[in-house]
Amino acid sequence: MRNRGAISIFLLVMTTILAGVLISKSIQITKNEYIAEQKAILIIKSISTKKYNYAWNNMSQKYKEQFISYPNFKTFMQNKYGHINFKIMSIQKPYVKNDVVYVPIKLSLKTNDSNYVIPNYYNSHYFNFQVKEINEKFINLGQFDISSSPIITVKNIKPQTENMPILMLHKVVPTYSPESEYSNKYGYELDMGLTLLTSQFEKQLEYLKKTGYTTITLEDMFNNLYYGTLLPQKPIILSFDDGRESQYKYAFPILKKFGDTAEFNIITGFVGGYNGPAQSYMTWNQIKQLADAGMEIESHTVNHIALGGSNSKYINYELSVSKQTLEQKLGTIVQFIAYPSGAPFRNEDLQGEEILDKDLLQNGYLGGLLDEDFNSQKQNMSDPYMLYRIRDSGNISINQFISNLKV
Repeated sequence: MRNRGAISIFLLVMTTILAGVLISKSIQITKNEYIAEQKAILIIKSISTKKYNYAWNNMSQKYKEQFISYPNFKTFMQNKYGHINFKIMSIQKPYVKNDVVYVPIKLSLKTNDSNYVIPNYYNSHYFNFQVKEINEKFINLGQFDISSSPIITVKNIKPQTENMPILMLHKVVPTYSPESEYSNKYGYELDMGLTLLTSQFEKQLEYLKKTGYTTITLEDMFNNLYYGTLLPQKPIILSFDDGRESQYKYAFPILKKFGDTAEFNIITGFVGGYNGPAQSYMTWNQIKQLADAGMEIESHTVNHIALGGSNSKYINYELSVSKQTLEQKLGTIVQFIAYPSGAPFRNEDLQGEEILDKDLLQNGYLGGLLDEDFNSQKQNMSDPYMLYRIRDSGNISINQFISNLKV
């Protein structure tokens, strides 16, 4: 009986101690959430009054490295948000995940300056201000984040031509697939023409690293165009079409190995599809992992059907549904598209181009990637719906790859 009584007392004491620890932890988390929320509000107020130094002083060192210096950060904020009026519409309850406090905030952004076009996404979504619990420094500025907030279009911008190589890739695999995995000879030859071996892809990234190239995203390119953000000395964009599973299984690990980023154009109607080992597509979970790792995810339509012709209703479906699906599934903004088979630009369908340009603008797309018969890195930024790419497929030699970068 004495032993039972002692055990009961011991269990009661331990339960009390454990409850105290849990309550203390709960209070600590609540305190951190409150501090993060109040700091986020102060950052928004500081940006609205153009006192950007408060935001800068509360950013993590790693975040600051994106801008290099405070003057660059200030220039970005002034160019992008200096003509915008905003107020807090709603704040959801902050929460903690992996030692990061998330503060979901919805703002209302408006402007009287007709030169600026604010995407609807700003006024309809919550953005997470993110704070590291350890040092209470922000690692994401929500609506004002350079890498996860929509680009605000500036209409009247000086026309310019940039040398910006954008590579076009499709399938990256260790070995060629046997012909028996295809339903016909045409399918086999087409797929082989889109295939790059992993050994060649590694050689290419190694060459880019050794010769001073730095991979960036389309968002980086347009932030530079509209707001004057800094780009590396030799920027290059790697774009992958279709959303094939091989991109996740083989290209993604190689990109991480070299510390590179890339842009992936997803056919939303093909996600999770399987038509034999040679023609399988990424799942939403795999695509989400790419996005979470800092890869840029953009549209390649719903069904991968050419966007030529005059059927605006059909084109709008392919543009709007693919964009909405990606944004809802990934919680990110989609503002760029790669045209299936390059149509209507590749076949010079002028009527189709005019209709598509209008539909792209209405659906919130800022730029489009071409699929041309020739390679070019010269981008006419006065027409961002016609961004040229360099084909990187058919298992080209490293010498041919190097030569293509010079066109």
